[in-house]
Amino acid sequence: MLLKIDNDASREETLFKKKKVHLHISARESKMNSSEGLRLCFLTLLVFVASSMVLTVGMVSLTGLLGSSQKKSFRRSMIANNDDSSTQIEIVGKIKRISLGSVANGHYDKKLHFRPLKRKEISIGYILCLDGSTNGDFLLEQFTASAKSVLAFTNSKVNFRIATNDVEQVSELVEQIFPEDAPFEMSFDIRQDATRREMDILKDVLKFKGCGHLKVTFHQTFSDLEKVLLIDADTIFLRPAEELFDIFEELGSEAAVGMAEEHPWNQKGYYSHRPYAHNKYGLNGGLLLYNVPSLLKSDYRTPVSEDSNNSFEKALLESISFHLLPRVHYLADQCAMNALFSENKEKMAVLPCEWNLRSWGLNTCTKDDCYCSSLFETRTCAVLHGQGSQFTAQSQHIGFYTVWKTIFDFSWSELSNRNLLLTAIRRNLLNVSEEDRELDQSGIDILQKCI
Repeated sequence: MLLKIDNDASREETLFKKKKVHLHISARESKMNSSEGLRLCFLTLLVFVASSMVLTVGMVSLTGLLGSSQKKSFRRSMIANNDDSSTQIEIVGKIKRISLGSVANGHYDKKLHFRPLKRKEISIGYILCLDGSTNGDFLLEQFTASAKSVLAFTNSKVNFRIATNDVEQVSELVEQIFPEDAPFEMSFDIRQDATRREMDILKDVLKFKGCGHLKVTFHQTFSDLEKVLLIDADTIFLRPAEELFDIFEELGSEAAVGMAEEHPWNQKGYYSHRPYAHNKYGLNGGLLLYNVPSLLKSDYRTPVSEDSNNSFEKALLESISFHLLPRVHYLADQCAMNALFSENKEKMAVLPCEWNLRSWGLNTCTKDDCYCSSLFETRTCAVLHGQGSQFTAQSQHIGFYTVWKTIFDFSWSELSNRNLLLTAIRRNLLNVSEEDRELDQSGIDILQKCI
């Protein structure tokens, strides 16, 4: 039994030694495996980090491209609308916008055509006829100051559209008036009066001066335009003219012409008791905003026919014959427009009062009673209309003349600095003497508030 026990003990000792050796070997292998595992983890980590960096850079680039594409989501719509088959680039500040042509097939065209961004353009019309019926020097001074005011306050390129009876003479005068280095984007389109023959009767029937018939036939000379603002030479702008075009758009697409009202209503007003007035205030012809395509349609009514199938010209002539010729009084262009649009009210857009301010309206304004209530706030004056030679030193419209003279004398080189110009106007109005203020008939106190 003892031997057996000893043998068993011997076997257990042998087994223990084997286990010990096995554990030693396992521990050594485990130690080796652990070291290799660490190296493997380290290598895996390096690969992961490197892959992450590559993916991150790729994602940033892709995000940039996608973001750029999203910011310029108009690209897809331009593919369908752009007739140019080549790729084009517009540079806006530091941002490049690429638009593909309508036949783009996904291939990048290296022939890029750089083009400047087109700013908004507006057409401003004048009538300049130097035929002896008007004071030529006075007309040119008025025109110069008016054009300078338009340029000073606009944010757009101005295309001056001038109708005249002498293209060569007016062209020479324009070259003398506007310096080549004037800091403005502008062009001049000077055309010979192209009034149709059937409208020549207006020159004799109505008391127009200096090609005044063009006030109602201007669109015949510039029939290729879409919208043009025809203004008298004795107008001064104090706000951007493009604002008026925007207002005209908001008043509806049906309107053929936009005009401001003649005066605050009163018993003695010129149109207060005229049966042919468009409204009880009447319409003033100091500025006319023409929607030329609408004027070329044949959908006008006349006083003798309610059918809306007459041309503008026919409706105008019949309105003059019916409403104006039987009356013995001065017949101006605005009388003709009142007569025509009293029969076609929906085709007239009545412009806000601040876009055609006359002195006799301002002079009667008070804080509690003013036909144009907005004028008691700064920068609400838009256009001063010096009707009746109010922009002259001899008149008693001292406020109007002060504004006109400041702009007329202002240097071309500084004219683009509108804040400097406004400061000069305000200073000059403030410096009008008390004696002159008492003589003023143009509402100088109102002008100081609204400019």
